[in-house]
Amino acid sequence: MDEEAPRRGQETDTPLPPDRAFVVQLRARSDPKGELFVGRAEHLASGAAEHFGCAAELLAFMAKVLAPPAAVGGTASVGKVFDIDRKPRR
Repeated sequence: MDEEAPRRGQETDTPLPPDRAFVVQLRARSDPKGELFVGRAEHLASGAAEHFGCAAELLAFMAKVLAPPAAVGGTASVGKVFDIDRKPRR
């Protein structure tokens, strides 16, 4: 191991909880200038799955699935959690 290599932060040393795991499958890009984040995501613990057409929709789905139950019906905007402007598809 290289002793000059940067030390990992405490956040990366913390175990990753399996209830926050997702599978993200991206479509192959037919247009090199097209959207990179187009595909489907599935939350492994719940089985909830959704197609997305951009990174903002992917993040919105993840935020919705991971939100505490009280926050799901609340007035907080998912976009504010990730600082995005686009609303998720319904």
